[in-house]
Amino acid sequence: MGGLPDANRDVAARLAAYAPNGEAQALAEYERTGKPVKFVQQTGRQGWTAAVLTRPRRPRWLVWFLALCSVWTLGAIVWAAAALLTPAGDGPEEAVERRAGMHHDQHASAGRYYVPTYAEVEKDGTAVLRYEVGDSQDSSVEDFLRTYGITAEPKRTGPSEVTYCDRFGDVRRTFTATYNPSPEPGGYDYARITVTARGTDAS
Repeated sequence: MGGLPDANRDVAARLAAYAPNGEAQALAEYERTGKPVKFVQQTGRQGWTAAVLTRPRRPRWLVWFLALCSVWTLGAIVWAAAALLTPAGDGPEEAVERRAGMHHDQHASAGRYYVPTYAEVEKDGTAVLRYEVGDSQDSSVEDFLRTYGITAEPKRTGPSEVTYCDRFGDVRRTFTATYNPSPEPGGYDYARITVTARGTDAS
């Protein structure tokens, strides 16, 4: 019986030597299969018990946080895609141009357009636009009329004022070109073109 304590110590030493290797093997097996694996671990001075290696569980708040982040990211992607693929609407100035039949989309074949210096809709629904043009090949009254397809006959309404009247769809338009004469005979420095447009059903 005197040798029994020595035998117990020997068994304990062997188990102690086995435990780290057993845990490592169990961990490797768990990582390979993903299934719980039993192994032996020391629970006291000379006590040993079987333990089960399982996947650690994430806190519930972390799961919800990750889910919310995923939803937010997906929403941001959808919003960005919609913003990029959806054409922008008309601004206030472009809305007046379109109302008067002067928007560049309505004259796309011209390949160019003039930018108004003034664009408003009056209380009675009349769209009013003002443009300034020069006296050159790229900017002139003639080029303006050609760009917007205005073929109406001119009517002189003042010493330096000419008016054109036409229709664009159901819109009745009047173009008044006011010239600022130049010192050269028959020339002008610039001209201001005022466009007024109303629907034909307007009173």
